[in-house]
Amino acid sequence: MNPLNVVTMSWLEKKNKENEWCHDTSPLIWRETGMCGSKPVYIGGYLEYIKFINDYYGMEVALTETEIRSLSLDYVMYLNLIFEKELEEVQTTTINITILGAGYSVCPDLVAQLVTMKEFTKLGTVINLYDEPGHFFKLKDIVKDAMSIGGDLKAINTFDNLFDALKNCNILIALDDNVRDECESIDQWLKRNYESSKDLAEQINLHASQDIKVILCSMGPTCFCANVIVKYATKLNKHQVVAISAHYGLEMLYDVANSLNGIGCPPVWGFLGISSYVDIFHTVQRCYDYLPQKQNSCLSYLASSKFPYEQHFKKKSICMYQVGRCEDYQKCKAICDLLRLWYKRDEANIGDEIITLGVSSDGSFGIPKNVYFSQPVHLKILDDNSRVWVPCSEFPFPIDSPAVLKNLMETAQLILQNHRLID
Repeated sequence: MNPLNVVTMSWLEKKNKENEWCHDTSPLIWRETGMCGSKPVYIGGYLEYIKFINDYYGMEVALTETEIRSLSLDYVMYLNLIFEKELEEVQTTTINITILGAGYSVCPDLVAQLVTMKEFTKLGTVINLYDEPGHFFKLKDIVKDAMSIGGDLKAINTFDNLFDALKNCNILIALDDNVRDECESIDQWLKRNYESSKDLAEQINLHASQDIKVILCSMGPTCFCANVIVKYATKLNKHQVVAISAHYGLEMLYDVANSLNGIGCPPVWGFLGISSYVDIFHTVQRCYDYLPQKQNSCLSYLASSKFPYEQHFKKKSICMYQVGRCEDYQKCKAICDLLRLWYKRDEANIGDEIITLGVSSDGSFGIPKNVYFSQPVHLKILDDNSRVWVPCSEFPFPIDSPAVLKNLMETAQLILQNHRLID
């Protein structure tokens, strides 16, 4: 473990604050007169203690260099035990969020949003950041910025190994963008993602809680990776692993409905990162029915006669040329919107919101069962009070593009069968 910054205060800092002292080395020595627990009187460090003993009691005390080093080592070990105990107490009473691939550009904005989410205010938030050594230097700036945000951040830590990053983790957000290299074939690309997802699943089996929620968000083959994780992370069930897809729809939304209110994300269908379709013609708009003594929300669907895709891809190409990457806002919003609903305190309206998410199919919309596929979903509360995302079978199927959807399903099924992830 390599914590760069921890909000919890060290024992030495607490003593200094309690007694208005200024002491920053080991050891710290004071005396209490009369009954134990009376007002402490500051003495200082080792040299000040020797002088005090000689002046006050007339005694000569001398420690060898080896004894001084041993005393300092004991003090350091004691502080480490105190730190680990405080950190464990914080982690067991808060929402612990671990971000893999924290060196990616979306992470600073994502951390800022997570620590200010009202759904986590009662418990507070612990953020754990992990990335490969080549990106590790970027995490220092994220920690520094997060410490100045405030909110309900209890601690923010950086880790150089997955063991500590997964320990006590409630939510795992994987930002690793395993996009295809120019010289890489599709088979090689999928094999690379297969192996990395299998390694992550094995780490989850070894070190993570069985209640962990896994959220995959990247421009890579996240539905494919989700199928791999569910197969090898045997302590998880399929409802604990989801793939973010709303960012694909949010990228197109601005060009189509930037002047309208109450607009939701267009439904995104497909095997994310490989083949997908944004059904801009069935974008949801929230409005209200006013009935006597009652106000109900309802949903309507926008129908656009404008063909939006050409304009969207032009804007996306310009962004890639000027910035070198796609915009991050959509990913950040998609993740936070998902968590706000998943951890919503008011259970009365759970299930009303329809979002787009890559989940394991139950056969709705004709999608083969157990295939991770992006589709409209809503939240459902099970008998044990756990919350799971399930397909919203009432949502209108994009009947204007049946051949496109059929091709997406067949592609997903063929790829998963070739890798023996489904029968």
